[in-house]
Amino acid sequence: MSVVVVLLSSEFREAFDMFDTNNDGKISREELTKMMTRLGQMTSEEEITNIMTKADKDSTCRGFILV
Repeated sequence: MSVVVVLLSSEFREAFDMFDTNNDGKISREELTKMMTRLGQMTSEEEITNIMTKADKDSTCRGFILV
């Protein structure tokens, strides 16, 4: 694995962990909504649904975003 890939993976994990506030390894709809608000993004329920759907292409996460 190249250094660039490791750095990107590390940065991705750090960002994921910021959203995963209860540290269960998943980002719930509520966690996503709270973080988007903290980032200054007024995100509608429809937009949250779209994000969750795009992150779960094969519908295996059951309402969560996983790493």
